[in-house]
Amino acid sequence: MEKFKYKVELHVHLDGAVRPQTVLDIAKSRKIHMPHENIEEFKRDVVVYERSTLEVLLNCFRVFMPVIAGCRDAIYRIAYEFCEDSAKHNIKYVETRYCPHLLANTAEKREFAIKPGDISPRDVVDIVCTALEKGSKDFNITVKSILCSMTHRPEWSMEIVELCKEFKSRGVVAIDIAGDDFEPGVEPNECLHKQAFKVAFDEGIHRTVHAGENGPAEGVKEALEHMYAERIGHGYHVVDDEKLYQQCIKDQVHFEVCPFSSIRTGSVSEDLKKHPLLRFVKDGANYSINTDDPVVLDNNLDDDYLKCKEIGLTDEQIIQSIFNAARKCIASAQKYNQTPQPLIQNSTMSHTPENFPEATQINEKCPRVRRGSRLKDIPERSDITKNIIKPLFLSPLTPSFGFLPLDTPSPGGPGNIPYDTPSPMMENTLRAPGAPRRTVSVRGSQNHPVPPPVLNFSGNNTNTRENQPAGIQNNPPPVRRSSRLFGSNNSSSVKENNKSHGTKTRLQSPKALGRKSKTRSSKSQQELNKINKSEPTLDSKPVPQVPTQTQILQMQQQSLTGILHLLQCIGKAYQALSQYDCKKAIEMYEDLPIHQYNTAYVLCQLGRAYFELSEYQNAERLFGEARSLEPYHLEGMEIFSTTLWHLQREVELSALAQELTDMEKNSPEAWCATGNCFSLQKEHDTAIKFFQRAIQVDPNFAYAFTLLGHEYVFTEELDKAMSCFRNAIRVDPRHFNAWYGVGMIYYKQEKFDFAEVHFRKALHINPHSAALLCHIGVVQHAQQKSESALSTLNKAIATDPRNPLCKFHRASILFASDKHNEALKELEELKQIVPKESLVYFLIGKVHKKLGNTHFALMNFSWAMDLDPKGINNQIKEAIDKRYVTEDDESLARLNDTGLDDDIGLEDVVDGNEDLQLQAIESDESL
Repeated sequence: MEKFKYKVELHVHLDGAVRPQTVLDIAKSRKIHMPHENIEEFKRDVVVYERSTLEVLLNCFRVFMPVIAGCRDAIYRIAYEFCEDSAKHNIKYVETRYCPHLLANTAEKREFAIKPGDISPRDVVDIVCTALEKGSKDFNITVKSILCSMTHRPEWSMEIVELCKEFKSRGVVAIDIAGDDFEPGVEPNECLHKQAFKVAFDEGIHRTVHAGENGPAEGVKEALEHMYAERIGHGYHVVDDEKLYQQCIKDQVHFEVCPFSSIRTGSVSEDLKKHPLLRFVKDGANYSINTDDPVVLDNNLDDDYLKCKEIGLTDEQIIQSIFNAARKCIASAQKYNQTPQPLIQNSTMSHTPENFPEATQINEKCPRVRRGSRLKDIPERSDITKNIIKPLFLSPLTPSFGFLPLDTPSPGGPGNIPYDTPSPMMENTLRAPGAPRRTVSVRGSQNHPVPPPVLNFSGNNTNTRENQPAGIQNNPPPVRRSSRLFGSNNSSSVKENNKSHGTKTRLQSPKALGRKSKTRSSKSQQELNKINKSEPTLDSKPVPQVPTQTQILQMQQQSLTGILHLLQCIGKAYQALSQYDCKKAIEMYEDLPIHQYNTAYVLCQLGRAYFELSEYQNAERLFGEARSLEPYHLEGMEIFSTTLWHLQREVELSALAQELTDMEKNSPEAWCATGNCFSLQKEHDTAIKFFQRAIQVDPNFAYAFTLLGHEYVFTEELDKAMSCFRNAIRVDPRHFNAWYGVGMIYYKQEKFDFAEVHFRKALHINPHSAALLCHIGVVQHAQQKSESALSTLNKAIATDPRNPLCKFHRASILFASDKHNEALKELEELKQIVPKESLVYFLIGKVHKKLGNTHFALMNFSWAMDLDPKGINNQIKEAIDKRYVTEDDESLARLNDTGLDDDIGLEDVVDGNEDLQLQAIESDESL
């Protein structure tokens, strides 16, 4: 943006600013498989386009960081390209931050590197410094670096301090701590992070801390008191503690604000008018504008400036933020040679901003900006800061940085500012002459000419006609019988009452008004009312004009109000259902009037809501009622067919498919129902043909792509399934079923990182899904993150306490973690929910075997075989053995002699007279 020609940025992550094409190039050169063929596909999996959470944003790094970590050429390239990209956006000074341990491959527990190697964190810093030095020189930009520790790895902090000391002379200017918000409340002598920052303070290393982004204001307080922070990364929630906030303003604590990031991570309110940045500006806080993670947010600094304007900042306030950043940049005492030079040299300029009289005068008159007294409180700046600010002033008379731009009206006085509204004299001068008006003629005007002063529209009556709204009456002239006869003084010919008036006109001459035999002005209002009441006897259908219009208007308003209220109720319910807040949607739809509730549209929406809650019996009932009311209603029938598929209603599903295809062969819903019918019969090849036909009928029907993808999964054609799911995402990016399908394929391919990313994408769209949380927990367990998996499953069970799939997986993970008593308790509760599921008894038997209760183990194994005599779930038992059985558990291994793969999920579970779908992650199509 040309208005902000010179920029300074203090908060941008190096690994969050890589080019998508660079990631694809490096992956190709390192022969690392990436599921993306172009930049668009890469962005689809990485960029957070909608409001989400900080956790979702951080998980996006798992997609591309393994490509970069542990590769010298890749690390050098992203650092060098960072300099080039910053220079292209006219950034003159930038501080980029990164964690060297995340890019290394010698760490004891590698975070991202695919395989171990010889690149240590020190090597990473050396490579980055070399690249930044070269890039700064080539692109005429000053780039410094900040080394980050991570909140979840406190053991790294002390090594980060040592690296800051070692590379201080090469442009490493500060230490930071990043990741999830730092948890306050830990004593300094017990926290390795706080100990490291104390050492950094003693060694003269500058400090900035991520705090108050998603966490409470207390995090900002601890960052200032125990970590000696000079700047706060984000810090939005500092406004929640008024005392702390006022102290920060007094001490001029600098807040590194990232507008795009704050909104996308859900750190601030959705209402931009409540954004903390507005308070920072209003209260004179010290802040700057930054990007944070451009590759994940798909933004640049200009985009964040535009977002600031959406929030409510003016150009002057944004310029002030750039000035704040230039003053608060962290630079060591050493003089740097790569300071950018002024674009226009001015040998007469010797003023710095604080003693520049013209600039100070203008600055003091900027709206919503603290005055010059604030500038004097800032400590003496380093040479690098002075050299950054100096080129931003082109001449003493034309400041272009930090103050009012040239096109802003001069604050010297209002003389040069034109009026927004012209004066009355100017308005009359500029007003275009009106078109000539035709004289209105009335009956009898030939015999009784009207005097010109009365009908002259160019005199005093001009404003009377222009300013009087239509339909509003003036006081009736004396010659009128009733005020209801005429709606305006300027009305043309109006039919009179049948009472004789001779040749009298509507407007009479003044002489006529003086005749007693003709005048009506002496009559009282009561007499006039009597005359008016007698008139209906002469007219065949008298309709009083004003009362009728009022009644019609009232009826229209009442009708419009009712319609708008109904649309509002339906709209809110639909919005809740679109956000997958199904319980809220059900309540809203059920509150509709009975005649609106009993419509196919509303009943199908309710059926879909119950379907998303996995309450298939209720969904079946509502879809059935909708078809009874409107047999030709097609919308939502694909969901109805999937409901019958889950309930194993073969006859009903076959009848539905037949009726829909007979009724409308060009409907994708009909062919989806037919495909589900054959899928239920395990005729997957035939089902695939019908799902393909549904896509041919409507290429934009995302659900058909998803169902086709699941059928390809059944036939083990994973590449075709992946293509189908991606097509569904292309058609409807909010189709969470397709995101789940992609994650399921990655899980089957044991690419657990990619699987988790896609499951979380699906969860972001449907945050109320216990099944998706369950799948994320299973993937975390597969990555040896058992504690995280248990925490995720606990959230899933809190969302849906009676979800058997979540409880089964939690019991399995507890069993694998040797928490046998907890696993047994979980399984006993699960047994009450699904008393006829053989797998539950089988796993109970395994737990008793581990506890040494052989007789209980054999008893549960016997029950499991009795419930499943045909061995339908033997493949699941084998899968459990492969994951949990030990070498000495030979007696249990003998139960699994079918030799089937472990990619088949839990099949149909019968709960009394009700069917319950309990499927494992590999084949769960309940989504």
